Amino acid sequence: MKKSILSAAVASALSLSATNALAAINLDNSSTSDPATYAQEIASENLTSALATGLDTIYTKVGFGIVSGNTDYFVRYDVSGGTFGNAVTASDLAMDASGNIVLSTGGAAGATSVIFNLQPTTGLADTGNITLSLANAGILLGTSAADVTIRYRLYNNATDAVQATASTLKDVSGTILDFAPAISFTTTKNTSTASVDTSFTTLLDGVGASTAYLGSVVLSSDNTVFGADGSVVSDANVVLNTTTSITVTGDFGAATDGNAVWLDTSMTCNGTTLAAATLATDKSSAEFVIGGDSGTAYLCYMGNGNDAFAESDYTVTLNPVANTGYLAGSINFADLGMGRIDRDGTQLQATFASTQSSTANRFIFINTGGTEAPITGAKVVTNDGVTYTPGSVSFPVMIPANGRKAIQLPQVTTGLSQGTAFAVVFSIGATDDNIQGTYQLLPSGTTVQTVVQMVR
Repeated sequence: MKKSILSAAVASALSLSATNALAAINLDNSSTSDPATYAQEIASENLTSALATGLDTIYTKVGFGIVSGNTDYFVRYDVSGGTFGNAVTASDLAMDASGNIVLSTGGAAGATSVIFNLQPTTGLADTGNITLSLANAGILLGTSAADVTIRYRLYNNATDAVQATASTLKDVSGTILDFAPAISFTTTKNTSTASVDTSFTTLLDGVGASTAYLGSVVLSSDNTVFGADGSVVSDANVVLNTTTSITVTGDFGAATDGNAVWLDTSMTCNGTTLAAATLATDKSSAEFVIGGDSGTAYLCYMGNGNDAFAESDYTVTLNPVANTGYLAGSINFADLGMGRIDRDGTQLQATFASTQSSTANRFIFINTGGTEAPITGAKVVTNDGVTYTPGSVSFPVMIPANGRKAIQLPQVTTGLSQGTAFAVVFSIGATDDNIQGTYQLLPSGTTVQTVVQMVR
């Protein structure tokens, strides 16, 4: 789509120049019109000092045949969303007939309407063109990034034209200037899956054993939109300052520090580091200074090999800092979806278990799913300095579909080096929704049992 540019700023620090002419604006058929499009991010104080010129051809069919020598017909134009930047003159209007055109009233710099009297010396057919050029007068934009429209009305007497009554022979409007976002910020998503077999400290499908690629961000500009300096917004850095940043929200708990979360030039996470993260204290978000340049960056997250990758969704927000002449508040890209870390199974934790002499001492699992579920491992957790003797269990142990399975204490451990209390973390290859677990202890010589619900 062909575009125009802003020109001739006065009363501000901007110095705008026009070099491109606007294509025709057909008030009778908007589909053939080509309004000029400016960045909606332009600050309002700069809009009011920016004079849009190059509006060479705004035309319509006259709408009513005028015979030679008749001087009773008046054309009225009204601008909405702006004003005439310079004075309109009679020579700015043309008709498909010989004769005179008189500027009857209006059209001064700052005005929003102008009335012309048509005085054809040859007949003007109703299908003849009336063409208005604002190449010299231009449009001084309003205080907000709103469309600028122009309205054409044909009257058969001066009184109705001046009073702008509804008694028109033709009434038609069209957009001559509009606004659109110059800045675009988009994301792509990617999911990595943490392995239950390693207690979720490694990934099944990461770009490395413990490195997840979580999607990309793309900052770009629309180079058909014109900016505050009168030229196309050829790069996002026309609008955005070098201190622009993004914030990614999600769980980064397995990262050692900010260097383990970074933006890379490659989705394999082995390219060039563009920016390292500043992690929140609780590692629930990561901030990156990305600057204003257009480009693509890939989000990478490396676990430390000890802490588990949490199941988490990741979203990103652009924190724009605008250059002079633009407003950051008009740029809003918040909580866009990025990647996700899944887990390929369930972990159930028996936070209390005991090796004391007992009549019943077992871990009970229930599977409500339609397929059997494997218990793939058990990690015994003891107090500091305490060791344990592994039991006889051999994994995987299958939990039947829509059934239950018990693992007895001696299968997990036959004893501790001291004390009796410990905990166990079981890894199960099934979704959380289908697996439940309890620990049952009935000490010897008593009928009082302890039943503890396992937790995730």
